[in-house]
Amino acid sequence: MVVKRFSVNDFTVNGPVSHENPFEVEVTADFEHASGECIEGIKGFYDGKSWVVRFSPPLEGEWTGTTRSSESALDGQEFGPLECVPSTNPDVHGRVRTDDAHPQRFRFEDGTEFKPLGFEFDWLFAYHQAQPEPCRETLETLVDRGFNYVLANVYAHTGFGDSDSEHVYGPPPTYVFGGTNEEPNHEVLNPAFFDDFDDLLETMHELGIVVHLMMQVQNKEVNWPERRSADDDRYWKYVVARYGAYPNLVWDVSKESYNIRHEAGSHDYTRDRLALLRRVDAYDHLVTAHDPDRGRSPRRFTPNHDREEPPIDDLVDFVSDQIALTRPGRYAREATLRVRDLEVPYLNAENGAEVGVENLQIFEREESTGPGRRSS
Repeated sequence: MVVKRFSVNDFTVNGPVSHENPFEVEVTADFEHASGECIEGIKGFYDGKSWVVRFSPPLEGEWTGTTRSSESALDGQEFGPLECVPSTNPDVHGRVRTDDAHPQRFRFEDGTEFKPLGFEFDWLFAYHQAQPEPCRETLETLVDRGFNYVLANVYAHTGFGDSDSEHVYGPPPTYVFGGTNEEPNHEVLNPAFFDDFDDLLETMHELGIVVHLMMQVQNKEVNWPERRSADDDRYWKYVVARYGAYPNLVWDVSKESYNIRHEAGSHDYTRDRLALLRRVDAYDHLVTAHDPDRGRSPRRFTPNHDREEPPIDDLVDFVSDQIALTRPGRYAREATLRVRDLEVPYLNAENGAEVGVENLQIFEREESTGPGRRSS
């Protein structure tokens, strides 16, 4: 079987398994390159019909894979040999990494420099569910305009704008768990939701868009499982298993993670989820937590630093903030100091957030004004 470098390949794990909840069955796979390099512990997932392992080869050459499972019917199945050949897509460069020589910068796995130009698209998953072709055209337009980075939720329920607007896609038609958001069954995932999300991720991979995937959102009326419960862990592990093979991805614990701290009084859950992502992701994607300290400076430069717990900045691969520099003030000044204090990249994900086209002052240059002059 011939596969391309950085491509995403599905391998079905077949076997007569009888289990009350197939989403609880654990399958992993180890893939080994002819050179001896290994990717171990790649999580498999149940797609509603069978178990699947996704593999994305980072090196050209021959690969072989073997499954591991406590279910004997799924254990010891072999994949390959796979002949990995060069990618033919010039927009695909592998995983996003931090630059060893310049730790505040990003670089792709193949050595290509990466400068993110981001677009926040919280309702992207629901847009794709409702209108897949227009959604693809929109993503193509973003790429044409120079965007290469999209912030997106796995799921959100409601709370974005006027429900009478034609541009609001919530509540979405398909829920991420069994049942509905109002009457959920958190013990199972919804394969129909993830089948659609597969198509969306594959489209962005093909277009060379890096996906900043926010695992949760706390303020959009989502009926999430109880934190750190078995149902909660199952959701997190499932998303990692299903999408970890996509190289065009970075993990984020939650959109506006400060809501977790406000609710629980600490960053304990955020720290726990960061550790879980690192533990279960065999592909070692970058991890972050979006804006965990809204309203309080996260770094030691603040004169009113009274926190006993360590800042989240020390636990992430890059900092994801939201400071509206269009409204200068204390947070903007602190953001500048924060960048100086960091040894990882700093990404201000929402500069100018929610300003809106209607509130921007648009300038058009007129020939009659002469060089260097603009009229409004």
